Amino acid sequence: MILTKKILCGLCCIFMILETAHPQDLLDYSNSLKYADYLYKTHQYNLSSVEYERVVFLEPTDTLAKLKLVRSYRYMKNYTTALERIDNFFPHSLDYLPEAFSDEYIRIMLYENQYQEASVFLQNNMTLNGVAKTEYQLGILVMQHQWSEAKHFADESIDLLAKTEKFESLYSLTANGLSTQYKSPALAVSLSAIIPGAGKVYTKNWKDAIYSFLFVTTFSWLAYNSYADNGLSFNSVLFGSIALSFYSANIYGSYRSAIKFNEKINQLYKKEAEDILLNDQGSFRY
Repeated sequence: MILTKKILCGLCCIFMILETAHPQDLLDYSNSLKYADYLYKTHQYNLSSVEYERVVFLEPTDTLAKLKLVRSYRYMKNYTTALERIDNFFPHSLDYLPEAFSDEYIRIMLYENQYQEASVFLQNNMTLNGVAKTEYQLGILVMQHQWSEAKHFADESIDLLAKTEKFESLYSLTANGLSTQYKSPALAVSLSAIIPGAGKVYTKNWKDAIYSFLFVTTFSWLAYNSYADNGLSFNSVLFGSIALSFYSANIYGSYRSAIKFNEKINQLYKKEAEDILLNDQGSFRY
């Protein structure tokens, strides 16, 4: 009997609490925004994007939530959706995007390697400040490894050197690019045509150079010995064909090795330019 009374008393207390408390909808705008901000700050961008979509739906005028939604997609490397959301938020003209959204838009295009589109966007944009535009324009030239054009553009904007660390770093990167010794595919081919593997030594591909030299010289020697002993025979033709095949592959491989060597250097420059230009530190942060 006592236990029954305690249970009934407890149920009554719970009922009274529920009656007196102000009910809250956990999925309303305020709570959704708090949860989205928490997910964003803890770098759970796949979840924060979902929550910010809800927030923007509930409150279409929340510009900051829209910005964080776009950033969430960018951090997830979902660049296509990020650009689509900006287009949806500002359907009339990209030329007058709010400054923070303009910054996001140009960043995303650069991550997508849309350099021509990015240049056109910068020329037409009316909200980014002049310093940011200049940094991005120089960065676009550097990312495309257009060293002479980048140096000319940087020299015309030299007054920014004392103003921004980004510009100074990009300017220094441009100077390094101009002094870089790229490998000549034509020279690599010529060297390998004279000495098998020499073109790959030139491009610092030592392992393949040794293999090329050994295979070509070994089968050439076998073909020569077979011809010297038996004249034109099956073995001499076979060994000669293999030697010629390796010799041709060695020449083409040297050409490709020079191309890959240059591409690797350019990728390193591109990565360094991205680290300088697209680092979020010092950009629009909320």
